[in-house]
Amino acid sequence: MIINRVCTQCKMPFVARTTTTLYCSNTCRNKFNKRKSRSKKIDESNKESIAQINFDLEQIKAKDYLSLLDVSVLLGVSKRTLYRVVEQKNIALTKIAGRTIIRRIDLDNFFKKNDNH
Repeated sequence: MIINRVCTQCKMPFVARTTTTLYCSNTCRNKFNKRKSRSKKIDESNKESIAQINFDLEQIKAKDYLSLLDVSVLLGVSKRTLYRVVEQKNIALTKIAGRTIIRRIDLDNFFKKNDNH
């Protein structure tokens, strides 16, 4: 019995011994399994990164006083954009011991004020 197949890895035709054979050689089988293993590790790493980002955002949302970095992460804008908004007197900054912070209430009021326009 002759079973013509195309290798799942290298896409080359070959004659299989059984109807369930997917690869033309052990080399192709090993390459496919290694690629599959790498892909799985990358997916797991991406999921961990997303979970960490979401965890960081939840911590930021819980704070009453936010640093400029926290606000930029929360809003998805650059620090320079925040400084432009502050220069236009739309959000008040407070300096404590050399650190620049924004009160959460001021940030919420800024968005409430802009939603009414």
